[in-house]
Amino acid sequence: MSDVPIRILHLEDDAHDAELVREFLAVEGIESAIDRVWTRADFTTALQQDYDLILADHKLPSFDGEQALELAHAHAPSVPFIFVSGTLGEEVAVEALKHGATDYVTKQRLERLPAVVERALDERAQRIARRAAEETLRLAATASQVGIWDYDPVRDVLLWDAQCKALFGLPPDAPISYVGSFLAGIHPDDRTAADGAVQHALDPAGSGHFDIEYRTVGLQDGIERWLSAKGRGQFEDGRAVRFVGTVMDITDRKRAYAAVAASEAALRVESHALEILNQVSREIAAELDLERLVQTVVDAGVELTGAEFGAFFYNVLDHSGESYMLYSLSGAERAAFENFPMVRKTALFAPTFGGEGVIRLDDVLTDPRYGQNAPHEGMPEGHLPVRSYLAVPVVLRSGEVVGGLFFGHATPGRFAQRTERLIAGLAAQASVGIENARLFQSAQRLNQTLEEQVAARTAERDSIWQVSDDLLGVSDADGVWLSINPAWTKVLGWEADEVIGRTSEWLEHTDDRPKTRAEVAQLGGGIATTQFENRFRTRAGDYRTLSWRAVPEGGRIYCVARDITAQVEQADALAEAEEGLRQSQKMETLGQLTGGVAHDFNNLLQIVMGNLDMLKRHLPAEPPRLRRSADNAFAGAERAATLTQRLLAFARRQPLAPKPVSPNALVAGMSDLLHRTLGETVTVRTEPAGEDWLIEVDNNQLESALLNLSVNARDAMPGGGMLTIAIRNLSLVEPIRGQSEVPPGDHVLIAVSDTGEGMAPEVVARVFEPFFTTKEVGKGTGLGLSMVYGFVQQSGGHVHIASVEGEGTEVRIYLPRLLISRTAAADVAEQQDVRRGGDETILVCEDDEGVRANSVESLRELGYEVLEAGDAREALAVLEGRCGKIDLLFTDVVLPGGMTGSDLATKARASCPDLRVLFTTGYARDAIVHHGRLDAGVQLLPKPFAFDDLAAKVRDILDA
Repeated sequence: MSDVPIRILHLEDDAHDAELVREFLAVEGIESAIDRVWTRADFTTALQQDYDLILADHKLPSFDGEQALELAHAHAPSVPFIFVSGTLGEEVAVEALKHGATDYVTKQRLERLPAVVERALDERAQRIARRAAEETLRLAATASQVGIWDYDPVRDVLLWDAQCKALFGLPPDAPISYVGSFLAGIHPDDRTAADGAVQHALDPAGSGHFDIEYRTVGLQDGIERWLSAKGRGQFEDGRAVRFVGTVMDITDRKRAYAAVAASEAALRVESHALEILNQVSREIAAELDLERLVQTVVDAGVELTGAEFGAFFYNVLDHSGESYMLYSLSGAERAAFENFPMVRKTALFAPTFGGEGVIRLDDVLTDPRYGQNAPHEGMPEGHLPVRSYLAVPVVLRSGEVVGGLFFGHATPGRFAQRTERLIAGLAAQASVGIENARLFQSAQRLNQTLEEQVAARTAERDSIWQVSDDLLGVSDADGVWLSINPAWTKVLGWEADEVIGRTSEWLEHTDDRPKTRAEVAQLGGGIATTQFENRFRTRAGDYRTLSWRAVPEGGRIYCVARDITAQVEQADALAEAEEGLRQSQKMETLGQLTGGVAHDFNNLLQIVMGNLDMLKRHLPAEPPRLRRSADNAFAGAERAATLTQRLLAFARRQPLAPKPVSPNALVAGMSDLLHRTLGETVTVRTEPAGEDWLIEVDNNQLESALLNLSVNARDAMPGGGMLTIAIRNLSLVEPIRGQSEVPPGDHVLIAVSDTGEGMAPEVVARVFEPFFTTKEVGKGTGLGLSMVYGFVQQSGGHVHIASVEGEGTEVRIYLPRLLISRTAAADVAEQQDVRRGGDETILVCEDDEGVRANSVESLRELGYEVLEAGDAREALAVLEGRCGKIDLLFTDVVLPGGMTGSDLATKARASCPDLRVLFTTGYARDAIVHHGRLDAGVQLLPKPFAFDDLAAKVRDILDA
């Protein structure tokens, strides 16, 4: 026995008998901590605690052992239950054991009790260990996905298990061979290497080892996979007699490696571009020679774009009002342009020299502006070949278009949007450098005479100081402003006397203050600032983002700041849009994956549930254990089906059948269901809308969503509380603050609120993520709220959640109002009577043999005459010549052979117009479902379906 005392719950009204039990256990060295109770209420309460063993008298003043055994099975089914009674006869004892008691001991033979207790505790420990081992083995088998092969090279016989066949795109029953299956299934580029590795492993002179990675192309499904295969040859008398091994799918790992490599390559490209831009920025800041500066810019542009050549043309006016002069060239000799006249103001060039923006063409020859000017021949003969074309204007701060950067490549599609952004940034740097170089050259020209230089420079400085849109300022070495220009007032709203004599610390954004103070200290130490960004507060209280250049000289700091708030906001908006696109692509990928899984899984569930349903209908009443087993299995399959539907709802892949619905009536009709589901500790309150507006939704899905939210609310109120479902009608003129995704218009709001524990902000931010849950393992899938979110979005609505820790949670569902008359809504919502059975003829078309067999058997049990087909072509052959004799076509949507169930229905109705059609599917894809809704007039029975569902749906369609 363990050194830790065992915890025993003893149901005994006689204190003397209870003490005898304690003494008998102690004599045998069984350390125990016993809690004695003798009433039903105390026993029920005590079962909420963890006990190792339950001992119970059979007769109590107002309570008996059989009732106690029933309560123990309900609340602590894994705890051993032993009767200790003086009145327990042999017949009663045997009956108690049948109902689940572990053992029994009479009070006249308490010496047996220690041995019975030890045996019961040992059996419980073994059960717990066995369940853990079984679960570990099940998880390992499921997760490994390893296939096994066995090859007899002497007889050329190859054996594969089902997993191995699946990895080669084959069904479990497919025949296989070395050449026809193994070699044929390997990617052509890897086939020779794989065959060579096998032959090497079978060579008696070799090591016999086989370790290789190769690609397969599914022989039937066509899917390309990466596999890792390991094996060993076995030899007798100098020849290979057996070759066995394993094969494992490593496709995800290969894709992950490829994605990492691509990311690293992209990072290297971005890092290199950043290095170029930083280097060019430094060179531009230091270069005052205009020709060398422009050449530096053009060279950097060619390197950044990967162009074959680049050029800068100056925008210079001549007597005709236009002349674009070649100034710098990179990637080609100037001789390539010397024999051609200067470019003219054509439809293609004019936007650049007019400063209208960037022009990027994947193929200049396809642009309608190309070749529109006389003599209409496009590029002159002998000109450098250009297909990819990129042109960016260089615009000074004054608005003057100083020229344009042009880049070309002989191959189409070489310049991307990223390239466009890089060159636009380079052009902005070039404009600053050109302007600085121009100022410097102007200053040099003014050196002709001292008096002219002083006068002109003073006038120019004053002019620039007064009219500049940039913030100019001079401070001392500690950053105390000595003078500032009028742009400070224009941009920030502060007057000069409010700023001069103080540092700018009081203007700086709190988050930027440490780095700004560090930059000022660096300037005070003599180190120039070439590019520094921070935020200054305006008089209005908002902040502007400034880009600074500053130079320390003679104990003073000369500063220039440009307001780049708009550029930063545009960059943030672009990043947000790109992130939204990535999220959309991710959701689409997840939706496609979910749909594929749901199709196959629902087919499997249909086979399981259909056969369990049939088994339940035909099981005899005795013994009840078999019926309980069938019921438990069916309940588990139903939970799996519910999980699959939640996955489809989250991914917005479930087929919805929306109808006009009254929210008031729907919530009122759920009252009994909510009370039964939530229990007595939760008070349910409903608040209907004053005017009963209609909405158009899938009635069942909305009920499921509200039930999910109600169960979540119950779990958040373990001690009980209030659940409120309120319905409100909203007419929005503008979006609700904080919920801008809800557009203006008429909406019905369904709010589900609780008085529970609430959630922290970081939890609220993730509640709609798939598989995210705060519940312990085994208590939730993490798909409940994701399902609600996906269903509401698919229905054209919006979801918002608000929660405060300790105060509760409210989930608001906004659905658009349906403008339709009550009469029309009643016609749409009219229910059909459920009828069972008939003598009509039904053609079942289903490629999955298990599903088809169950459907056929169920329909025949209902009395129908049933014909079968495995695909669309076989079904059409059965239909041929039988128009009017077959009453209903019951077909799967997804069929092999290139024809869907929808295609089959179209062809069948072309020859048999009166043929009724019922579709079934585990996942409808786009054949009969568009924009999340069933096509008009389409009848669908989703998989997995129960016997009663099939009976009712078939009868409804035949009787319509």
